[in-house]
Amino acid sequence: MFNLKYFILALLFNTCLLAQELKIEYLAGTRQRDSFVKVKENYQDDIKSQMEAYNKKLFDDASKILPTVKFQVVAGDKAAVFFYEEPMTIDGMSSYSLDFATSLAIDGEKIYNDLEKKKAYYIPKSTEIIRLVSSDEVSWQVTDQKKTILGMDCFKAIATIENKDAEYAGRIPIECWFSPELNFRAGPTPYINLPGAILELTMPAITFKAVKVKSGNFKIPDFNEENLKIMSHNEYVAYFKKWAKKHIQGRN
Repeated sequence: MFNLKYFILALLFNTCLLAQELKIEYLAGTRQRDSFVKVKENYQDDIKSQMEAYNKKLFDDASKILPTVKFQVVAGDKAAVFFYEEPMTIDGMSSYSLDFATSLAIDGEKIYNDLEKKKAYYIPKSTEIIRLVSSDEVSWQVTDQKKTILGMDCFKAIATIENKDAEYAGRIPIECWFSPELNFRAGPTPYINLPGAILELTMPAITFKAVKVKSGNFKIPDFNEENLKIMSHNEYVAYFKKWAKKHIQGRN
């Protein structure tokens, strides 16, 4: 199983990183298109076929767009932020396709992790409501499987979540590879409660692979909860169900 010596190595490795932050750049990709494209609801065959064709087009566009988007994490000892930079151009793709692709990967504009409070905030791109989850909702089982990523020893960890109502199914991690040589809680997910930075992450529809790691004095933006509209995941889901019932179903 996971060896204590890697914790010691991590501490020694990171003595030079005191008072510094970590920045990781990731490449994102898509997976399991068929399970996303398929419409499970009972619609007429012609409508269902149109919906699945539309889903397929969105997912295929996302597969082309995501490799052009720069996803990054900046982490310190008290906070970590996961965000992205939009590409300058996306030839032949609409802005809606870009929004859909990035929503698959991050579900908003950024994710802010308060490492001391063990809270993670999904910062939205188009609404005023911030969705709050606990970083401890997902637990990790560290295995003895090991590989090298960017020259660093990494271990595989399997994710489990006891309360599946505490997060959207598409946002629950499946597995990851993390490196104790990077003694930071960091990764492209709210659930960064591992003894090292996540360098590869597998989600239901998305994968992330680190392509660059840097240490230095990187600024982590402040986050103040005051005067913000923050809802727990369950409150958020209930709010938008009520909104949909009023604004969408009410039109029928």
